[in-house]
Amino acid sequence: MKTKAQSKDKALPKGWTLNPSLDGKYAHLDLFREKFDRDNEFIRRVGLPDFMKSK
Repeated sequence: MKTKAQSKDKALPKGWTLNPSLDGKYAHLDLFREKFDRDNEFIRRVGLPDFMKSK
């Protein structure tokens, strides 16, 4: 899982800071793998609603 690069020109909300010690700490974890697998299986069985299908 790749991490998003922090944009230098985008300011954080007032009172927020970034903790540099957390950079890459959770990059190797699949935190929601079970949920994604379950949802993908549901979409495979049932299919997407008509409004979600690309034209």
